[in-house]
Amino acid sequence: MKKISKILFCLFLCFCLFGCGSDETSKSQSETVTSAVHTIIAENDNDASVADKTSKVSSTSSTVTTTNKTDNSNNKNKNSDTNKNTTAEKTNKNTNNTTKSTTKAATKKQTTTTSSTVNCTVTVECKKILSNMDNLKAGHEDFVPQNGVFFSNCSVRVQNGSSAYDAVKLACSNNGVSVNATSSSYGIYIAGFNNIDEKDCGNQSGWTYTVNGKYISKSCGKYIVSNGDSIVFSYTC
Repeated sequence: MKKISKILFCLFLCFCLFGCGSDETSKSQSETVTSAVHTIIAENDNDASVADKTSKVSSTSSTVTTTNKTDNSNNKNKNSDTNKNTTAEKTNKNTNNTTKSTTKAATKKQTTTTSSTVNCTVTVECKKILSNMDNLKAGHEDFVPQNGVFFSNCSVRVQNGSSAYDAVKLACSNNGVSVNATSSSYGIYIAGFNNIDEKDCGNQSGWTYTVNGKYISKSCGKYIVSNGDSIVFSYTC
């Protein structure tokens, strides 16, 4: 608006000068006014150019800002996708671990449930009597096997939680051998097999038993057998 006002003012002066002055004076003043008008117009053009440049810079800045925003948005999307993928992988791993743990637990439970019985072997022998026949009570010779073994490594299957006494009683039943057992404050005590009883071959004679080659100090009625146990009852004298 200021520029336009200046132009109008110059035109007004030009009008006044042309109307009042001489020809030469008017011509000189007209040239001066014309120069002033061109200067003002040039200034307007410069201002317009500056405005255009400012507009272009502003436009470029806006473009750069938009590009930066787009890049930031893309980075955020990439980070979001990466985080989602990582979270998905962790979830899958946790799910797989949970599935494996559940499977192991189920397998262990199934194994425990299906193992309702145990297998073991039972042997009953009195070989030491063969070298101590002179100490054997009269009339008991016929009850001693020729090789001193009533039965050897008889395989039996008993319920889980059964005792060594349960295993030997079942083995004797399968082999036709009688068992002489009594109950005491210490538990079930086996006094004899097939009429070969304690003290029949000396005052210190009697029956003992081992499990997997180790002597067991407690009653055979209190020892709980495990799968694969080897139980051996032997006569000592």
